[in-house]
Amino acid sequence: MQKSKSSPSKARHYSVSQRQEIKRARARRNIVVGLLLAGVFSFGYASTAHLLHERPITKSLPVNLPAKHLAALAYGDKDGNSHSPSFAVDALSQIVGNIGKLPADEIKHQLKDFYTSEHEPETSKREAAYVLARLLQKSANHDDLKEAIKLYEDAAHLEPLWERCQWHISECAQIIGQEKLVHYSLELVKTHATSANSKAQAEYGLAQSYLRGNEPDRAKETFELIRKNYPHSPFALGSAYYLGESLIDTKEGQNEALTLFRDYMKKSPDGHFAQTIVKRIAALKNYQPTEYEHSLFGRVNYSAGLWQDALNEWSKGTQPSYWYYQAVCFSHIGKQAEAIDILQSGIKQHPNDSIIPTAANTLCRMLTKEQAIAVWKGILATSSDYGGVALYNLGTR
Repeated sequence: MQKSKSSPSKARHYSVSQRQEIKRARARRNIVVGLLLAGVFSFGYASTAHLLHERPITKSLPVNLPAKHLAALAYGDKDGNSHSPSFAVDALSQIVGNIGKLPADEIKHQLKDFYTSEHEPETSKREAAYVLARLLQKSANHDDLKEAIKLYEDAAHLEPLWERCQWHISECAQIIGQEKLVHYSLELVKTHATSANSKAQAEYGLAQSYLRGNEPDRAKETFELIRKNYPHSPFALGSAYYLGESLIDTKEGQNEALTLFRDYMKKSPDGHFAQTIVKRIAALKNYQPTEYEHSLFGRVNYSAGLWQDALNEWSKGTQPSYWYYQAVCFSHIGKQAEAIDILQSGIKQHPNDSIIPTAANTLCRMLTKEQAIAVWKGILATSSDYGGVALYNLGTR
């Protein structure tokens, strides 16, 4: 239904002063959205998958602010081509829009002036405090980090920024060696955060802080609690590494440590600690890695692009499920004939393996059209799970 031309727009119900306040509120909202999408408000790991890589808990994402995106999100288009807005942009929007255009020191100076002004709304000043703190946090200077902490403490009065500020406070405090402040901030998150993931991450950060503070027993207890309370989280997996490290060199704890290390390698062969674990087990005195461990070593090396090392480890192990990865390794080191043989053999022996579609496509790229058709006909005849995939590929050749 077409809208009646005589219907008044909603804007006509507002006074001039009300419209101006709405426009200023929208400008502030655009600041928050712009900074959020540009990475200034980002905190924590980029994705759940990266959590398995187990970087230090502190939420240290890059704090460089791409002015192109900020300008676009504040008052421009999706390509970053800023243009004059249809309303008067407030002072904070203008400052943020100039990030990347003006020298960093000039931006900091403007933000400080805005933050200390007696004429700006308290909410806007706290938004400015957060942006300024993020810029100061780029510095390795301890005075800048101390100033950033104070700014985060003020910005934390804004509810949407509260948790982010606690993470950043703990991050700055760690760098300047104030572990008590790290504990305080992370305890707040652990107690008041609504997300189970945030709670687990805060506990994980506390355990790491205890290690830095030479409190191994307290750290061990916390890592154990994480594995008990959040068993399926990536923080439980990271805790397995730390617990394994605390036990691996003890006679009574070595078997438990090996179990924890195997679990880590199996679940996260590309994890941050995976190669460290391989070296730790391989270096143990009076211990010979099992065939299963050699197979796991191979998977870790494969994930790191160490093709020959992976093949060497797999030659000592017995894990037929790795046949596809072995073929990839041979291909990477220039041994195509061996790669083809392993793929052909693996497809015949494991017709319902979940890797079959990928393996068949990889193999067919190395073969002639007639040979590729023969591969898919073989899968059609032997695979109960991937017959449909085989039919599709036969139909397109």
